[in-house]
Amino acid sequence: SQLPSGPLSFGVEKKDRWQNMKDLSTALSMAFPLKEGEVSNMFEGPRPLVKERDACGVGFIANTSSGEEFGTHKVLKEGLAALDCMEHRGACGGDGVSGDGAGIMTQIPWKLFSEYRSESCPQPGVGMVFLPQNEERRNAVKKVIEEVCEKNELKFLGWREVPVDADSLGPMAKAAVPSMWQMFVKAPERLNDDEETRDGFERT
Repeated sequence: SQLPSGPLSFGVEKKDRWQNMKDLSTALSMAFPLKEGEVSNMFEGPRPLVKERDACGVGFIANTSSGEEFGTHKVLKEGLAALDCMEHRGACGGDGVSGDGAGIMTQIPWKLFSEYRSESCPQPGVGMVFLPQNEERRNAVKKVIEEVCEKNELKFLGWREVPVDADSLGPMAKAAVPSMWQMFVKAPERLNDDEETRDGFERT
């Protein structure tokens, strides 16, 4: 029942050869080969945590304190620093500069949206929308979105163009970058103003 000798068989049983292939396919892949005498600093933990390579990379930065300092610019800056550490999990375009669109997710920064809030709607629904760069096409898409909102009992409150810094974009990204906007809507009047209803409105 032995297999002919080969790179993976070494004259072992079929099941041992299969296990050998599995071990090689899930072995840790170092970004740079270790020099003689160097030891890997990668965490050698449970196989599902350290051998799996299919999932996206995710990092979390949190301030566990309460009060005004709960959400601070420091947390945002540390989140961006953590994102830089995930470069090895992202893709890079043919120009060697453009990335794959990785970013960070934060709580809704209500202080930035004060002009879209009111006593009757202190926390409106906020949508992130990627629109065409061409102004005529962009306005046409905006009109459709506003009409759909109104037909679904969502009072449309306005648009906000997202400030961006395009200086760090590569040529491929600049050629395809959309116009980024945020839209604000008020929940239907028939909905109850309680936590469970608001949670459902936010998820939809």
